[in-house]
Amino acid sequence: MSLGSVTLKKQPLHKGAEAGDCFYFAATGTIIRQDTLDLAADPPPDVVIEIDVSSQSTRKLQTYASFGVPEIWCYRKGTLEILKLVGGEYISASASQFLPLITDKRVTQFIADCESGSDLEAQRKLREWLRVRKS
Repeated sequence: MSLGSVTLKKQPLHKGAEAGDCFYFAATGTIIRQDTLDLAADPPPDVVIEIDVSSQSTRKLQTYASFGVPEIWCYRKGTLEILKLVGGEYISASASQFLPLITDKRVTQFIADCESGSDLEAQRKLREWLRVRKS
């Protein structure tokens, strides 16, 4: 479940961050769509997506780590980096722990396909890639 661009905050810590998008895979039944998540009461999202255009999202990583967000997808300068929370710090990973078929290289290629051609053609390529992996 996607919550879209949502503000994540934790009152006792007086910290907050606005995610470009965030997704729940495990706790979808306990989350209600809202503009702000209070992580003192709600579980953290499983995946946060950050797209760096004008500012670096790396400043938010410590905040996300303190919230217990297990995975960050950070897209900057034409490349996706998947970061997994390990021991309170984010380390680079080649694949998502929630969507194991989804790799940093595959998402980067899909975005490049979208930018260089039509979205429909890029979607067709992605569906074909998934079909091959499924069989």
